[in-house]
Amino acid sequence: IEASMPPLDDTPEKDSRTQCAQMEKDLWSRFEIILHNLTHYTCADCEGWFRLAQLCLFKANVIADRLGLSKGFSRSNDFMPPGRATTTRQPRKELSKLVDNQEKEFHLRSIGRTESLGSNLKLYMQHSWASFESLKLLHEKIGEDLKSVLDEEDDTSELQIWNEIATLYADGKFSVWEQAWGGIFVCSLRTMATKCMCLTLYLLQKGL
Repeated sequence: IEASMPPLDDTPEKDSRTQCAQMEKDLWSRFEIILHNLTHYTCADCEGWFRLAQLCLFKANVIADRLGLSKGFSRSNDFMPPGRATTTRQPRKELSKLVDNQEKEFHLRSIGRTESLGSNLKLYMQHSWASFESLKLLHEKIGEDLKSVLDEEDDTSELQIWNEIATLYADGKFSVWEQAWGGIFVCSLRTMATKCMCLTLYLLQKGL
């Protein structure tokens, strides 16, 4: 748990993606062990909460780097499902449908930035952003959770935003779909890190 977290090497896209997915898996293993100890044995261990914050921030920064958030480019242009060379496109939408979708898109943009989807932020540590299979599972899990608590007719809800992302997947725009989730991963992980740091400071102050 205390070992330093390995940086990503400058390798070809396929190897780099595999390395990133493995790193995310390793981070989750560490996160899960620490969280288990905090939950069942030492919930007032401020060092444990601080370590969780570090793990969340490290993963968020790695994803942000691959998205090119600080450099103005993306290294995720070839994100395709395994064993799939072609994509299936949906039939051309009618003009009225296109107009309706554009109005919804404008409304969603006017709401502001979407920082997270779903209430269980732990899912963003548990699932790998760089793995197609793991990201698809997260996509489906969050969709199921949102549908169970939100009204599908409410176009201001998180569910509507999830539907917009789901459309990218259905249209075969896998790189854009991955990048959309990447931004949500980064914001969610940083939010979770902030919560862990706040709890760390609270425990430190309480112990003084």
